[in-house]
Amino acid sequence: MTTTKSNREFELKFRARPQDLARFKKAVNAAAGNRRVWPERQLLTQYFDTESFDLQKSCVSVRLRKSANKTVQTVKAAGSGNAGIMDRLEWEQTVTGEALDLDALPDEARQAMGGISADALQPIMDVSIRRQTMMIRRANPLGPDLVIEAAADKGSVRVGEQIDEFVECELEL
Repeated sequence: MTTTKSNREFELKFRARPQDLARFKKAVNAAAGNRRVWPERQLLTQYFDTESFDLQKSCVSVRLRKSANKTVQTVKAAGSGNAGIMDRLEWEQTVTGEALDLDALPDEARQAMGGISADALQPIMDVSIRRQTMMIRRANPLGPDLVIEAAADKGSVRVGEQIDEFVECELEL
């Protein structure tokens, strides 16, 4: 069984140093009004593109992300972005197995990909992340409540034989 989520994604990302994560988590805990421990999970992600990087040229990304016993395929399409703030379209879908299932994507996600078939895609990069998250909730008397996911990430990106480590803080509406 597959489930699909289609929505708009709003993210604010910060490149960080390892020592910044404690300060970030302390600030989020103050905003969230809690002292809870941030749960941690391991995310293994594989990104795909064509040999000539047609998706990248169109500002589209396609990935498979594994966490625990769940695999999710995601398509993200161009939106706007400035100074680390990203506003883009996103379609997420739980898949069975460990391969892309582009046929199961909604039409608008396949259109964003420009009609590229699964046969034309190949893995281009692997990302391993240790992610800790915390939710910030605020009541909104004028509409839906505000819910922000704060994430503190430590990870590595592998392209071929090259590996680069990173630390990142993220707020996602």
